[in-house]
Amino acid sequence: MNKRNILVTISVIILVPLLAAAAYIYYVPDPLNTVDRYIAAWQEGEYKNIHSLLTEESQDVITIDEIQAVYGNFLNQAGLEKIEVFDISQLDGKFSQVEFRIKARIESRYFNDQELDYLLHLKREGLVNWKLVWDYQLVYPGLKEGDTFNRERSLAQRGEIYDSKERPLAVKGDVITVGVHPNRIEDRGALVSRLSELLDLDEDYVDREIDRYSNNPDWLVPIKRLTNTNYRLLEGELRSIPGVVFSRSSGRIYPYAELAAHTIGYMGEVDQNWIDSYPEKDYRVGEKVGKSGLERAYEFELRGEPGYTLYLQRDTSNQNINERNDGNKNEGSNDQDGVKRDIDIEKLVVMNSLPIPGDDIYLTLDIDYQQVVYQALADGDRVGSIILIDPNSGDLMALANFPSYDPNGFSLGMTTREWEHLRTDQRNPMLNRALQGLYPPGSILKLLTVSAALDSGLLDSDSVFNDTGEYRVQGNVISNFQKEVFGEHQLADAIIHSINTTMAKVGVELGEEEFRKYGEGFSFNREREFDLSVKESSLGSLRTPVDLAWSAVGQAEVVVTPLQMAAFTAIIAAGGRDVQPAIIDKRIDYQADGSIRETIDNKQTAAEDSSTDDTIDDGYRVIKKETAEIVTELMVSVVD
Repeated sequence: MNKRNILVTISVIILVPLLAAAAYIYYVPDPLNTVDRYIAAWQEGEYKNIHSLLTEESQDVITIDEIQAVYGNFLNQAGLEKIEVFDISQLDGKFSQVEFRIKARIESRYFNDQELDYLLHLKREGLVNWKLVWDYQLVYPGLKEGDTFNRERSLAQRGEIYDSKERPLAVKGDVITVGVHPNRIEDRGALVSRLSELLDLDEDYVDREIDRYSNNPDWLVPIKRLTNTNYRLLEGELRSIPGVVFSRSSGRIYPYAELAAHTIGYMGEVDQNWIDSYPEKDYRVGEKVGKSGLERAYEFELRGEPGYTLYLQRDTSNQNINERNDGNKNEGSNDQDGVKRDIDIEKLVVMNSLPIPGDDIYLTLDIDYQQVVYQALADGDRVGSIILIDPNSGDLMALANFPSYDPNGFSLGMTTREWEHLRTDQRNPMLNRALQGLYPPGSILKLLTVSAALDSGLLDSDSVFNDTGEYRVQGNVISNFQKEVFGEHQLADAIIHSINTTMAKVGVELGEEEFRKYGEGFSFNREREFDLSVKESSLGSLRTPVDLAWSAVGQAEVVVTPLQMAAFTAIIAAGGRDVQPAIIDKRIDYQADGSIRETIDNKQTAAEDSSTDDTIDDGYRVIKKETAEIVTELMVSVVD
């Protein structure tokens, strides 16, 4: 062999391994690729893909379903919403195995963000594949086989509602359960009769409740829950009945009962529809929620945010059994050898969030005023509502409805008899007449008619009319009260004496466009901004002269809420400025530690009257100041 051939042979021998090495480096997957694929599958919850990335040995140890169960347990109990890997580092490795450390940030709906360190161990299978060695710590650092996660919830203290002078209207208070110890009863008939009388219950109901606990005569049989105030009124008579006992707890109470029930509202057990509608709020069956009034309108703010604790639960029975198995075995479950053992569960806190108290709400209502106006209705058994409003700020100082109901009955529980009595009352005590009742306003609406006529320049206070006792329009006849005839008179007289014929004629002369324009300026025909739901007051159809004539005197299709009319007159009293009724003064928002996060001021105090623009188009001034002053004088003249 010549030298050239020898050199070629040597070159080939050297080149082949080099090419093979280069090809191996180029084509064999980097272990980091396996790590990246695992991270993607982990983030997307692709558990089948995670299983496919495991070594054959690991796949024999754990199934796809088991992987899904262990990851799913942590994901669900921790409330994971996002997993973000922000650092990957390779540790010392060998030809056949390597380790990576990844740092991940997990975002949860229940807990603050957590940063966790995970250790991934990879092995080479064959020459070309890097596979992941299964370890339960891939789910959560420190997790072992058999461990499970469990989340416990703690409700926040519900916010309380106060009046303008910080007197409690809806608060946490003492609740007294009136019950019976069956084995202490001396005369069951007498006990049933007396309890029924004092607590306003059916005798059959009391009997049935006692019989429900016949197998446990030492147990307290709950009969009725009372506020501490009501309990004190009955305490002496109740204590004199042998067998009657009491227990004290806490609950949502309404100290002023029916006085402001429609405004404050009441609480009741959450229904499935509410649970399904707000899954992010984590309501549970049996929980109490606001059902009406402010309790419902501000349910989320009053409820606050629950706190959560995530436990890692570990069965430590096996590691402790030898310590206990000293000849004095405790009764418990059997281990694999048939030996009785206790089940020891160790609970390790891995995440925790404190409940955030609900907001406290302070109202503009003054319970003293509320008492006066409510009593005025109750004393005369008058079905209706009374509203007191501050025209400078729009603050409602009183908002009373009669008849009313006691919200404590809903909060503490009421019998079927009590509910039926409330439900079948023909006067509808549950109706919030001030906000939900729609009524024809009658002559009160003449103030809108005269305000529009004066403000638009159609008429002035000296305008003269001649009344014959009737006003005819397209075949319709409008007459005065008791067929009175006023003859020649001025516009002021038409208001003072409530002359239908004059006001109907003014309405027709105004026309649909002007009448509607001013009506909407006073918030008719549009949704009113308020903290509680309010029905829309409507002027109805104004298309024909007949519509205008009857609407101008508050008839036809005109319907209003008492709140609308209170706001309407407040605008006049405020010099023509727009007044938005308000019932909430402020809310106090708390942090988890109970300190104040923020005080939210709800007041909309009217600005100083410095506006020179007296049109109603700017959404601030409804009528000119001069117009409001004239109409105010007319209103005073009606009373005088």
